[in-house]
Amino acid sequence: MKLEYLFTDEQWQQIEKYLPNRKTGRPYKNLRATVNGIYWIIKTGSTWRSLPPCFGKWQEVYQCFARWRKAGFFEDIFAAMVKVTAVSEIGIDSTFAKAHFSDKKKSNRQE
Repeated sequence: MKLEYLFTDEQWQQIEKYLPNRKTGRPYKNLRATVNGIYWIIKTGSTWRSLPPCFGKWQEVYQCFARWRKAGFFEDIFAAMVKVTAVSEIGIDSTFAKAHFSDKKKSNRQE
């Protein structure tokens, strides 16, 4: 599988500002691929083991995700994405807009 970046260059410039600089340890091989791999997992709902190799080794991508989640970097990245994303690109699906069954039941009674 060929590496395809899921973020535009403009979005990447906004995200990159918030990513940590490693001062110790091994440097990232391809930070943009790692971030895209994390996004791919979130977008597809796949398991970490099914991450395509073009994003890097799944273990390394997961370790970055876990470390950054604990440090709170995703809140900063999300705030940056909101600045460069058009409202038309933001979607809401049923996992976030839930209605309780009793609401439907009440509306049927009134009809």
